[in-house]
Amino acid sequence: EDRATMVVLNELSLAVRGQGRFEEAEQMTRRNRDTTVKNFGPDHPDAIAAGANLANLLDTLGREPEAISLLRD
Repeated sequence: EDRATMVVLNELSLAVRGQGRFEEAEQMTRRNRDTTVKNFGPDHPDAIAAGANLANLLDTLGREPEAISLLRD
Protein backbone atom coordinates (compact mmCIF):
# COMPACT_ATOMS: atom_id res chain seq x y z
CA GLU A 1 0.00 0.00 0.00
CA ASP A 2 2.95 2.35 -0.40
CA ARG A 3 2.99 5.18 -2.93
CA ALA A 4 5.23 3.36 -5.43
CA THR A 5 2.84 0.41 -5.53
CA MET A 6 -0.12 2.73 -6.09
CA VAL A 7 1.69 4.44 -8.97
CA VAL A 8 2.37 1.08 -10.60
CA LEU A 9 -1.23 -0.06 -10.04
CA ASN A 10 -2.45 3.14 -11.69
CA GLU A 11 -0.21 2.60 -14.72
CA LEU A 12 -1.30 -1.03 -14.97
CA SER A 13 -4.97 -0.03 -14.82
CA LEU A 14 -4.42 2.44 -17.67
CA ALA A 15 -2.72 -0.26 -19.76
CA VAL A 16 -5.53 -2.73 -19.11
CA ARG A 17 -8.06 -0.04 -19.97
CA GLY A 18 -6.21 0.63 -23.21
CA GLN A 19 -6.70 -3.03 -24.10
CA GLY A 20 -10.44 -2.64 -23.66
CA ARG A 21 -10.55 -4.74 -20.49
CA PHE A 22 -12.75 -2.24 -18.70
CA GLU A 23 -14.01 -4.46 -15.88
CA GLU A 24 -10.47 -5.30 -14.79
CA ALA A 25 -9.45 -1.67 -15.18
CA GLU A 26 -12.32 -0.55 -13.00
CA GLN A 27 -11.34 -2.95 -10.22
CA MET A 28 -7.74 -1.75 -10.29
CA THR A 29 -8.69 1.90 -10.53
CA ARG A 30 -11.09 1.60 -7.59
CA ARG A 31 -8.46 -0.20 -5.52
CA ASN A 32 -5.93 2.48 -6.38
CA ARG A 33 -8.31 5.29 -5.42
CA ASP A 34 -9.52 3.64 -2.21
CA THR A 35 -6.03 2.77 -1.03
CA THR A 36 -4.62 6.18 -1.91
CA VAL A 37 -7.42 7.96 -0.05
CA LYS A 38 -6.99 5.65 2.94
CA ASN A 39 -3.23 6.18 3.13
CA PHE A 40 -2.89 9.84 2.17
CA GLY A 41 -6.33 11.38 2.70
CA PRO A 42 -8.90 12.60 0.17
CA ASP A 43 -7.18 15.95 -0.43
CA HIS A 44 -3.80 14.52 -1.39
CA PRO A 45 -2.92 15.18 -5.05
CA ASP A 46 -2.52 11.44 -5.74
CA ALA A 47 -5.98 10.74 -4.29
CA ILE A 48 -7.53 13.50 -6.37
CA ALA A 49 -5.83 12.16 -9.52
CA ALA A 50 -6.95 8.61 -8.72
CA GLY A 51 -10.53 9.81 -8.27
CA ALA A 52 -10.38 11.68 -11.57
CA ASN A 53 -9.07 8.55 -13.31
CA LEU A 54 -11.93 6.51 -11.90
CA ALA A 55 -14.49 9.15 -12.87
CA ASN A 56 -13.09 9.24 -16.39
CA LEU A 57 -13.35 5.47 -16.67
CA LEU A 58 -16.91 5.46 -15.34
CA ASP A 59 -17.82 8.11 -17.90
CA THR A 60 -16.30 5.95 -20.64
CA LEU A 61 -18.46 3.07 -19.41
CA GLY A 62 -21.58 5.23 -19.76
CA ARG A 63 -21.99 5.69 -16.02
CA GLU A 64 -21.99 9.48 -16.10
CA PRO A 65 -24.10 10.06 -12.95
CA GLU A 66 -21.69 7.94 -10.90
CA ALA A 67 -18.72 9.75 -12.43
CA ILE A 68 -20.18 13.17 -11.63
CA SER A 69 -20.97 12.11 -8.05
CA LEU A 70 -17.42 10.90 -7.58
CA LEU A 71 -16.00 14.17 -8.87
CA ARG A 72 -18.23 16.16 -6.56
CA ASP A 73 -17.03 14.20 -3.54
